[in-house]
Amino acid sequence: PKITMFASRTQDDCRPLQVESDSIVVRIERPAADSSETQLRDQAHRLLDAIALADASPLARRRREAVERVLSRTDTDREIDPEGEAILRDTEHLILRSSDVTLATANSSVIEEMVAEGEQFDWVIVEEAARASGPELIGPLLLGGRRVLIGDHRQLAPFDAERKAKLYCGAAGEALLTGAAELIDAISDLPDEVGTSLEALASDPVLRADVLATALRLEQPFREIAETAEEISSAHGGPVCMLTEQSRMHPAICDIVSNTFYVGRLTTAERVVGRPCPIVPADGDLAAPVVLFDLPSLSRARVKAFETYDGTSPCNRAEAAALLAALDRFGPASGEVPTLAVLSPYTAQCRILEARMKSRIDLETGLLNGFASPKGDGAFVHTIDSFQGGEADLVMVSTVRNNQRVGRHALGILGDRRRMNVLLSRARHKLVLVTSTGFLRNAVQWAEAGRGSALELEFLGAMLRRIDRMAEPDCPDVSPKASIISCDENGILLQ
Repeated sequence: PKITMFASRTQDDCRPLQVESDSIVVRIERPAADSSETQLRDQAHRLLDAIALADASPLARRRREAVERVLSRTDTDREIDPEGEAILRDTEHLILRSSDVTLATANSSVIEEMVAEGEQFDWVIVEEAARASGPELIGPLLLGGRRVLIGDHRQLAPFDAERKAKLYCGAAGEALLTGAAELIDAISDLPDEVGTSLEALASDPVLRADVLATALRLEQPFREIAETAEEISSAHGGPVCMLTEQSRMHPAICDIVSNTFYVGRLTTAERVVGRPCPIVPADGDLAAPVVLFDLPSLSRARVKAFETYDGTSPCNRAEAAALLAALDRFGPASGEVPTLAVLSPYTAQCRILEARMKSRIDLETGLLNGFASPKGDGAFVHTIDSFQGGEADLVMVSTVRNNQRVGRHALGILGDRRRMNVLLSRARHKLVLVTSTGFLRNAVQWAEAGRGSALELEFLGAMLRRIDRMAEPDCPDVSPKASIISCDENGILLQ
């Protein structure tokens, strides 16, 4: 069967597949951002080099010369050989039609070409489908009658979805349509029905509200499909199911994520339970798979403020100091090179951490305190959005926020349950949180219940209660699955 696989946004997600040796796998995208050619074009080059230029080539002399010219062309050559380029494109099309598995990003221009040519695959599989908007999913879904969408709508939404959602609501939606018909007239190749439809929307409030609501749902189609179908499937069975077994996180880390975001349904694969840990702590208090370094809330600290701003992005230098002190208390086990990721919701905090950690990186090995970077590129510090899909053996998190406000306004990004889900679910063996539990509890406790903030933020309360329970097991003979280490207002560890 012919299978096409799409990653919703990034080329890095088009990873190599384990397939049978006689299968043809084609990856359409560039192998790296700085690469001038796609892998499909590279494969076409190699095929022409092996066949067209062989001693027994069936090509006529003129066409062989055209192939030689296009193969010898460099990036600095400005002249394009039409005949050679045509042969190269035909070779690419031949490879695509012959492939068993085709890999591409959902917004690749090649998708549009395949749809226009009526290409059909036996199966279409879209990975990270929850991060794709409606327009990004249309092309892939038109390429086959049997489709599998894989994603998690409880994690990051499609790019810019929140801002776009505001455009479809109330006065903003009406303003969006104001003068739209005149603007559309400037586009010559659109059918007349587009302008007629816009005029109908502008004159009919009921129709406009219905269409805007549909457009809003199509901004996050995977979420809409999953949530609607889950209700039906739970009662009658259906095509939507939740994958409940994970094989990344230590069971204790999975326990927090499962009970905070997945109603306790997420479980750990048996092969992960007895997996040896490649990280050695400096003392027994840090041996737990979850370690929380707890700074005082601003209301109980002897400082005027924890948060400072770099532009509009907040940072917390006390948390940065605590995180670096904590990092010094972990190291690799003998013979191991575990990976390390340092995450924060805010770019200003990431810049501070990067600057302070730079001197700790071994210039020869690229290791930081014996840890390797998670992507092998020497980068240890990441924001939440840039690290979705990533993982590391040791993940250290600086949450930054610690102020005297309450509710969602106090928490900022920490109040976004989908981003917090990503933040907490990246670690394989050990999760280290640097935060202020006092601040988090105050922000949630005093949230405005009348405006729905209290209910929206309850997941943070559930997370803290779970960690507290893990730090003090009911049975004294059971080792705690979490440790809570107190810090002072300067980020100095007190234990």
